[in-house]
Amino acid sequence: MSATTGNVNATRTVRTPTSWTRPLQIAVIALAAGQILYSVSYPYWVASAWNWWGSIVSSGSPQVHWWGWPLPPPGSLHDVLPALLDTFGGPVLTVAIAVAMIVAAIGRWSWAFLAIGVLLALYGLFRAYNLLVNVILFPALPPPPWGPVLMPDVGFEAVFGLAALVLVLFVIVALATRGPWGMRKVA
Repeated sequence: MSATTGNVNATRTVRTPTSWTRPLQIAVIALAAGQILYSVSYPYWVASAWNWWGSIVSSGSPQVHWWGWPLPPPGSLHDVLPALLDTFGGPVLTVAIAVAMIVAAIGRWSWAFLAIGVLLALYGLFRAYNLLVNVILFPALPPPPWGPVLMPDVGFEAVFGLAALVLVLFVIVALATRGPWGMRKVA
């Protein structure tokens, strides 16, 4: 008997979309697209906050320029690369993960649904933690030049974190009641 012999009449289980499928896809894609825009624009609009923070932490350091990051020190690639990775490493990683989430949402991959749920949960919890740290830490520091408020990115972090946590709840409910991407099995 051959090792390749099997049940040739086996049918593949197919999942059909339900009323939850399209809204889950749109929500994941919208959150990922918003995160891409935020991550790419972050170094540009937060330069004044970096200058304020830098003047408190290490006075006398070079100020951040209008395009959002200090000029790297002159020298070889070995000298410049850490500065570039520090500035662009986070946004590049965020964009890569968000694009993968968008592709997975469009393809409705079952395994990716679980991975996206875990990523959303971690992201939402980390954003909530950052929000608490900012609320506790920054009132103890001297006020920034724009007034006695939190850093400008705290509001965006709170919105994205809350959206991720709400989306995690919908992901859990969809997975428990219908299956990945809110789709039901059809034999």
